[in-house]
Amino acid sequence: MADFPAFPTPEPQPQPTATLEEPEARVRVRFAPCPNGLLHVGNARTALFNWLFARSQEGQFILRMEEPDPQRSALEIEAHIMEDIAWLGLDWDEGPDRGGPAGPYRQGERLAIYRAQAETLLADGTAYPCFCADAVLAADRTAAQAQGLPYRYAGHCRDLPKAIVERRRAAGESHAIRFRTPPAKVFVHDRLRGTIAFDAGDFGDFVLVRSNGIAANNFAMVVDDALMGITHVIRGDDHLSNTPKQALLFDALGFPRPDFTHLPPVLGSDERPLAKRDHAATLADLRAEGILPAALVSYLSTLGWAHAPDDGLLNLARLCDEFTLTHLSHHPAHHDEARLRHFQKLHLHRLPGEELVRLLLPYLQQAELVSIPATPAEETRLRAIVAALHEEIHHLPEVAEQISYLYRRPAPATALVSDRSAATAAVDAVAAVLAGLAELDVEGAGAVLHRACAASDLEGRALFLPVRVALTGRDRGPALDKILHLLGAEEARRRLRDFTAALRTR
Repeated sequence: MADFPAFPTPEPQPQPTATLEEPEARVRVRFAPCPNGLLHVGNARTALFNWLFARSQEGQFILRMEEPDPQRSALEIEAHIMEDIAWLGLDWDEGPDRGGPAGPYRQGERLAIYRAQAETLLADGTAYPCFCADAVLAADRTAAQAQGLPYRYAGHCRDLPKAIVERRRAAGESHAIRFRTPPAKVFVHDRLRGTIAFDAGDFGDFVLVRSNGIAANNFAMVVDDALMGITHVIRGDDHLSNTPKQALLFDALGFPRPDFTHLPPVLGSDERPLAKRDHAATLADLRAEGILPAALVSYLSTLGWAHAPDDGLLNLARLCDEFTLTHLSHHPAHHDEARLRHFQKLHLHRLPGEELVRLLLPYLQQAELVSIPATPAEETRLRAIVAALHEEIHHLPEVAEQISYLYRRPAPATALVSDRSAATAAVDAVAAVLAGLAELDVEGAGAVLHRACAASDLEGRALFLPVRVALTGRDRGPALDKILHLLGAEEARRRLRDFTAALRTR
């Protein structure tokens, strides 16, 4: 065991008062991720529901980093987490980057606070020092496993005489601090599940502060929630098994318990709760895929909120007006990428053209279709493309490949047409109508196609497929009149001419 000096006599800790004088008068919630991995869809759903509840109640949303061991805290991941939350549009009132009256907001910076609170429990006998060596605890754990029983601390140090405890602590003997769990039922009220009974005997005397001086998560979480005036705890139900321990700690420390709501999990395709292992569901990957924050917020709001509007017109302001904890679902939600794409499509179609141009530019530049920085002419052309194809754009990273033919002349894809003579007739009919035209707007492009149909006695797929292949090198895509318009008469004539030449030599 690492050396752990005896706890010093605690100095009075200043209690935050600027906003916490009457915590019951204002809702205060917290989102408290552990900075050891990137946020995924499940985490983000929890953050969103906390934020919506706080804002709908004109309350406060607190951001706290839950890693009590400063050696394990990762500031780089913490920065990613804050960036992801801000990207979603979830602003926080207090946090590691901006401070506040209840700080600090990193658990690794609050060790003295935890030690002082642990000392108060030692003083009244609610907690006691545990001098057990690691080998003793490991042997107890092995014995429990051999009997098929859950491990529970055997209480070796629970009733040590006070004089012995004081002498061993004064000598600086390494020790942890354990909670003296009462042998009783613990009743916890949860918004979704009602009142739940737990048997405290199932978990026994648990550690508050480890022998290295680092507070255990349950203890740090309770102290933080209490001193930060958190009124409502909204979190995943993977924390439910810890709640009876935390309830006992709130009571022992003399703090009111917060209102608990444990959300059912968000499941992946494997029917397991999403976790940090699910890289495809991390916000970092979704952002890299071009998912809009508004689309993700709309999608997240449907994961476990039974009354979430499903018309695609969701935004944070509207969600705040309609969100209640009452209508949260009791059942697990499922991460559905197709459904997320549905919301992405809806929000992309509602974007102003200039905003879509701004979002597309990096993808086109990466594909070397547009220079860095874009020239005024390139920006003008992209505006025209967006204006014509706005409804066709569904997934930003795919757009560069989908419209590359508008920037680079494709090789003649003659293999995509089966009847060479019919294809030649169709292409020649359109080329003939285009001859002599200098400009081509959308209406004019539509007129060209109608005239070609009339002149060639071809219609529908018989005319349009060969012409589409000649112009784009593909057998599907946007409406043909839009393609003609965007290419322009001169470029369209050149592509049609090259295609017929390739057909004749095939």
